[in-house]
Amino acid sequence: MSDNTPLTTSETYELLASDRRRYVLQSLREYRTPMALADLATEVARREYDAPVTEVSSDAIKSVSISLVHIHIPKLADAEVIHYDSDQHLVSLDQQADQIEQYPPSLAVGRG
Repeated sequence: MSDNTPLTTSETYELLASDRRRYVLQSLREYRTPMALADLATEVARREYDAPVTEVSSDAIKSVSISLVHIHIPKLADAEVIHYDSDQHLVSLDQQADQIEQYPPSLAVGRG
């Protein structure tokens, strides 16, 4: 989507349909991007399990990391909502991220 065309409502809702993608966006906003992929995966897992990091298993974090790399980061990057530097394994918000903020907080930042 490199032509700076605004996201459609349908595209935005598709991006926000996944709790995991909403947690990615919430984390990047909260921690003032960029975030290392490993840190982002840990933070997303913490939010999913609603538990302190020390109570989230390394297997759970690894599972989140794999899905971020293979599913969620590419989807958000294709829409130019995030940028992923695969050489440095850094994730940051991109030019379309501001469009997501216009949607209800319950969608833009996870449940409730």
